[in-house]
Amino acid sequence: MYLASIPNPGTTDATPKFLHSDDQALIERWIRAENRPGFAIYECPNPLKPGATRHGKESLRGIIEIFLRFFLVMLRAEPDVNGALALKGLLKFALQKFGLRTLRQEQSNDAA
Repeated sequence: MYLASIPNPGTTDATPKFLHSDDQALIERWIRAENRPGFAIYECPNPLKPGATRHGKESLRGIIEIFLRFFLVMLRAEPDVNGALALKGLLKFALQKFGLRTLRQEQSNDAA
């Protein structure tokens, strides 16, 4: 699990802290220590490359979860549009735009 404790805007004398561990006791201690006013704790849901010490797209091994935020909620069905296929195309475009690959693509490259 990869966690980040990031100072909120306006928090003075604060630096981000990071934890990358599978030790549940260590994770719980770290969360208790970092859960304080002026900070927000974030979890990175996607696997990191071995030895990664930072967060960011260059540290990701693959994509398991993608979070989409839609600001325009008025969606309507179009008669000749396959919604599932359109969403798949949108996700593929987003992955390519940011230079990321799915975990399936990463595993197939590892097997080759």
